[in-house]
Amino acid sequence: MTVAGSANHWGPRPFRLSRDLGGVLDLIELAFGEEAARFRDLRLLARLGPLLLPFEPLLREVWPGLVWEEAGRVVGNVNFARLPYLPRAWLIFNVAVHPDYRRRGIARRLMNLALERVRAAGGEVAVLDVEADNLPARNLYLSLGFELFERLTEYRGRAPAAAPVRSPNIRPWGFRDWVVRRDLSVAGGGLRYLRVMEWQVGALLGALSPADLLFYGRRIRSWVCEVDGRLFGFGRVDRPLFGRRLRVLVWLAPETPEILGQDFLATVIGQARAGRAVTIHVAAGPDRFELPGVWALQTWRRLDRMFKWL
Repeated sequence: MTVAGSANHWGPRPFRLSRDLGGVLDLIELAFGEEAARFRDLRLLARLGPLLLPFEPLLREVWPGLVWEEAGRVVGNVNFARLPYLPRAWLIFNVAVHPDYRRRGIARRLMNLALERVRAAGGEVAVLDVEADNLPARNLYLSLGFELFERLTEYRGRAPAAAPVRSPNIRPWGFRDWVVRRDLSVAGGGLRYLRVMEWQVGALLGALSPADLLFYGRRIRSWVCEVDGRLFGFGRVDRPLFGRRLRVLVWLAPETPEILGQDFLATVIGQARAGRAVTIHVAAGPDRFELPGVWALQTWRRLDRMFKWL
């Protein structure tokens, strides 16, 4: 996990694609294990090394971040990105420190610098995900002023033979859904508008930028459920062009009627071809919307979504 840098350099510096991508991918794999598999395709890009230098100005906004370097070695990393179509909200991700360098304040320093960069760029809120049982990371974020927003349950396995439900309350999403949801959320006050994040990850109406296709190669389709003009849920199916595992996200409001919620889960998850490897995130009360046991999906982990006003 080395980079072509000065052997005497110590401390944080901006992430550079041509110089740091390989080292950062090594670090992410070490820190997150199997979760790093989603970056596997970037290994091919990392091998280009210096050949990427002319493209750095174009790709700088795709994966901005900071690394912590010691003696030419990347030992810490944090990335941050503006959420599409919600420019004042930023996602912080890939916070990782090499095991040999932990408990030295590196993660705290990188996080503080990242928050400063986000604030300087006009960001008003930062959002991140952390595993619910990762107490050191969770405590770090709490000490930095982050608060718990919601919990996501991740399931893995093979896509079940779920039949999509035909319902007048379930349909593909459109641009107006984002506008209505944003207006309802802001009018409702509090933190509810942050749920717009789930509506913006990826690309609006499935149209991806060339940079997204270059780095992630995916096709996205989305659905909403509503009753009498009131939106209760959002679902997204992310089909990677170069990977094997399908990714599905479903968000259901706490007040979603039980039958509507179950029908919506079946509709979104039913878009996956039965038997295909799938990862499913369900942001909802687990006591209300557990996936049916006959689907034989494994509960993989639970994530806490946290936020901080800047």
